Order: sequence, then structure tokens, then C-alpha cells
Amino acid sequence: MDFIERHAEETLKRFASSFPAILVTGARQTGKTTILKKIADEYSVSSTTFDDIAEEQFALSDPKTFLELHESPFMFD
Repeated sequence: MDFIERHAEETLKRFASSFPAILVTGARQTGKTTILKKIADEYSVSSTTFDDIAEEQFALSDPKTFLELHESPFMFD
């Protein structure tokens, strides 16, 4: 399947160079994860998803250690 180019991509890249964290929100199935993964791949950014219950529980139970183990830049989905 082909990637659909979005105007938001350039905006996200610009924000990423100016801010330490960016929150992307929106309706389900609109391409948020897809666009972020594309950008992350371009910049060799690691990522994790909170679909993994163990990751979610770790983040909730010990957020400081969780963030220390996921060095910046990092994408949380």
C-alpha cells in the first residue's frame, strides 16, 4: 500500500526540531501512527507501543525508570 503524503509531516518535523515532546491526537484510523513511524524511520528513532500490556504497566508503575530506559529521541504509541 502506498503512503499518503500529508501536510502534517513537514509540520511535525519542524516541531520536532523545536520542542522536546510532541503529542499527536486525532480520530482512530487516520494515519497518526503511520506518519510518525515514517518520520521515526527517517531519523532512526526507536519506538514502543502501549498495546504491549507489559510496557504500559512498566510505564505506570515506574515512570522514571521507564523514561530512563527509553532514551531520546523516542516515540511512544
